[in-house]
Amino acid sequence: MTSWLPIRSAWWSFLPGFYMLALSRAGAVAMSQEREIYCSPNGDRWCLVRNLGSGQVFVRHHPNAPSGGRPSSLGIGEFLTQGGHGPEHQELLRLIGTLVEIG
Repeated sequence: MTSWLPIRSAWWSFLPGFYMLALSRAGAVAMSQEREIYCSPNGDRWCLVRNLGSGQVFVRHHPNAPSGGRPSSLGIGEFLTQGGHGPEHQELLRLIGTLVEIG
């Protein structure tokens, strides 16, 4: 099992975003960078996450507090093909599109 602890540090300011420190039962530590891509009116949040150790990129869903749900993660392809026309999907596609904007 892995638990995620949010951390921020001034010496990481050269990399924008939110960093997560993962502590596994075995004591291994992995850090990831997280960028919110959409927050729904009910408080659910979707974030684009990059594991800084492995380079893996995925989407993490943080359910709103009243739902009592736990965060879940999906690969980008799976996220976009699974029910993929909501505002959270559109925002990820918009963000990806900014990578090829000219100007």
